Amino acid sequence: MMCSLSILRIAPQIRVEDFGWKLKLQCFAIVLYTPCNDTKYASGELARLLTEAELPVVQLHRFASKGLSKGHENFTVISAGDDSETRTKVHSIFVDGRTSAPDLRCLLQLIDNFSPPLNPVRVVEFGGFDADDVRKAYSSKEQ
Repeated sequence: MMCSLSILRIAPQIRVEDFGWKLKLQCFAIVLYTPCNDTKYASGELARLLTEAELPVVQLHRFASKGLSKGHENFTVISAGDDSETRTKVHSIFVDGRTSAPDLRCLLQLIDNFSPPLNPVRVVEFGGFDADDVRKAYSSKEQ
């Protein structure tokens, strides 16, 4: 199986101090596809870099996506931040849910005080966990 080590090539160029906490994030999470030992190692190195940059409470969790048996982990979630409630939600959505691409209804759990009526037929796409962007994306689809 051929695996890409692009994380190892990118990681030395990352300035973690400019990456997340200047944005005053409550929680920072990265979901990575890690199908082989090389990519698993690279994700561990990325978690180590985040820890060395003194991001609070860096955690690494591996999980097998649905359809694969447990013990054949092919995804990794790295999370950091002081907000344990949000980190727990991230873990529940990705690791316990065994998905790397949850639907909007799951991701809305990460936004405080936002509970729109959900229509299962409607699809809303957005990038990231910025509450304002999610509200705008959802509102634009309602119209």
